[in-house]
Amino acid sequence: MFLGGIFYPTYTLPLILRLLGYIFPSTYLVPIVRGMFLKGISPLDLWPQTLAIVVLMVGTFALAARLFKQSLD
Repeated sequence: MFLGGIFYPTYTLPLILRLLGYIFPSTYLVPIVRGMFLKGISPLDLWPQTLAIVVLMVGTFALAARLFKQSLD
C-alpha cells in the first residue's frame, strides 16, 4: 500500500522504491480509481495503466500455471 501510491504519491518515493512499486498492481489501480471516480476521466484515457495491469495478470497467470504443472510431475 505504501509503494502503490495510496498513502504517498509515487513520485515522492526514492527511485529504488518507485521501481519496486511497479511490480504491485495497486500502483496502476490507484490512478485508475482516482481518475474515474474523482476526476471523471474516461476509461479510454487510462489505457496505459489498464495495459500494465493486464500484463501483470497474464505474467502472474503464466507463472502460476507453470509452477502448478511442475508440481503435478
